Amino acid sequence: TWSEYQQANSEKRRVTVDDEMVTLVANASGVPAEKINIVAYEENVFVDSPGLGVEFTDIVQIVLIVLILALLAIVVLRSTRSEKPEVISSPAIREENSDFTSMLVHSHIGYHYS
Repeated sequence: TWSEYQQANSEKRRVTVDDEMVTLVANASGVPAEKINIVAYEENVFVDSPGLGVEFTDIVQIVLIVLILALLAIVVLRSTRSEKPEVISSPAIREENSDFTSMLVHSHIGYHYS
């Protein structure tokens, strides 16, 4: 089983270090290679379940991004919508317009344009 495998491979193991590593440390530090001792261990790390990796904060961030984009879309759609001028159909205004129109028509009667 997984737990037995973890127990069997959970101990640290000493690893031998190559002479190349000792030379690398000696060249980088300026210390003679004869005075350098390197001890290295190998230790396994076990991850019990990879899972989805999605946390609650990730979901909240995604929801906020979707809401912000939806609000932006609404604003853009409303700003690009063509607004038609309002037609006022009040009887008083119609009467004024008809008086004005008849005044214009009557003022040009008798004039002849060439």
